[in-house]
Amino acid sequence: MRPKKAEASSKLFDMKLAELLRQRETQFEILGTISAMISRSESLEKGLGEALGYLVNLTGADIGTVHSLNPVKNELELLAGHGVSENFKSAERCIPMGDCLCGEAAQTGNLIQSFDLQKDARLTRLACNQEKFGSVIGVPLKSGERVIGVFTVYARRPFHFTGADMNLLTLIGNHIGQAIENAKRYAQSWERAVFQERAMIAREIHDGIAQSLAFLNLQTRNLEAVFRAGDSERAIAELDRLRSEIMGTYDDVRQLMADFRGGFKPEDGFVNGVSILLQEFTHRTGIQTCFDIADPHLHLSPSAEVQLFRIIQEALCNVRKHASARLVRLNLASDSHRVRLTIEDDGKGFEPDEIAPLSKRTDHFGLEIMRERTLKIGGILELISRPGGGTTLAVTFPLEQQDGMSG
Repeated sequence: MRPKKAEASSKLFDMKLAELLRQRETQFEILGTISAMISRSESLEKGLGEALGYLVNLTGADIGTVHSLNPVKNELELLAGHGVSENFKSAERCIPMGDCLCGEAAQTGNLIQSFDLQKDARLTRLACNQEKFGSVIGVPLKSGERVIGVFTVYARRPFHFTGADMNLLTLIGNHIGQAIENAKRYAQSWERAVFQERAMIAREIHDGIAQSLAFLNLQTRNLEAVFRAGDSERAIAELDRLRSEIMGTYDDVRQLMADFRGGFKPEDGFVNGVSILLQEFTHRTGIQTCFDIADPHLHLSPSAEVQLFRIIQEALCNVRKHASARLVRLNLASDSHRVRLTIEDDGKGFEPDEIAPLSKRTDHFGLEIMRERTLKIGGILELISRPGGGTTLAVTFPLEQQDGMSG
């Protein structure tokens, strides 16, 4: 039999372990809630505002703010707030580094708190004094070891935070700091992707529509020569050919404008953007579409999202113009190493060998563009088709290299 003292000690250990596990479970739940609020919101500011509301309720405080560090000005700039008055928001829009308790938290990288703010000599901000706050806690926001801002909760009554509370708030500060840093990096990546996309679209217009217009100009000269020669039958044939080319160019311009309008915003999500694109395609053409995706929450870099979206647009354009299809099926699959997009139609198909020597012609220029877009994300484009057997286009690219691909 175990001694009673040893048994009591074991029970005490089990109770402490159970309490520790409950605390960790609570921490994970809180951090998960904050992550969901920030990641699912349409903007970083709105997501942070929702997270602040949650933290204010959690701590029993009255208001909360998040300031982001501007390293150039060495100032803390107000990024989001919850429960703050317009006067307080205006007064606290910018806080010099090291000023008052918020500035001290950001400067030292340590959690700063005051249990009785009105008696605290560190209180130097007039706005905090006028609001008659009783207590405040400022938590540095960190990305790794680097301070990128501070979040602060204020209460109108004096109260104490426990050691467990402060540990949790420190974890939350690191969590929010990383979320802000990731959002900024994503925004920068998106801006680069958009800039590159504009340059590529300009080249598409030059190499596609501009070539068609140059061809039309040449045709009008030929037509003029035929008229001068008095060959009316040939003139009519040339006019028909000219009319057909003009209508084709007109359709291309309309499609290009539709593609510009049919882009997606990063906050809408890639999957949602593709779904809307397919719905509009079916509405315009009557061709049915189907979108299969194994992981609706698959994270792609901005560059990969832009390039894949444009590849899908170009592939749908080819189906509309050439395939005589009734159904287009898209499939997006991934594993830990790669992503694969397939676009399959049930149209008339063609002999792929016949396309290769024509790839530089404007009617097959889209294939070259899709190849270039695939290369921009480090991928491989495959084209599989046979007469009467439909066409399958596949884009495969490495998952781990996306964020490094700038094009």
